[in-house]
Amino acid sequence: GCAVVAADVGGVCEIVRHDETGIVIPSENVDALAVALRTLVEDEALRRRLGDRAKKEFAERFSRDAMVEAYVGVYERVLGEAICRK
Repeated sequence: GCAVVAADVGGVCEIVRHDETGIVIPSENVDALAVALRTLVEDEALRRRLGDRAKKEFAERFSRDAMVEAYVGVYERVLGEAICRK
């Protein structure tokens, strides 16, 4: 539920969407980091909005149940058949 500042490296942008679930900055850009941190410190409404959206999205996309469903979907596509679920 906390707002985050994340560097745009690897697959970060698949998890943190700029101005939706956090603030994404260019990697190794100290000035952008300072601006992003200052923005979050000074803007409580933005912190809450980003944190709330991130928390909701995490629960929808990355909870244990969501991850299990995603993996089952991958296996079903690869195997070309439905997997029995209890």
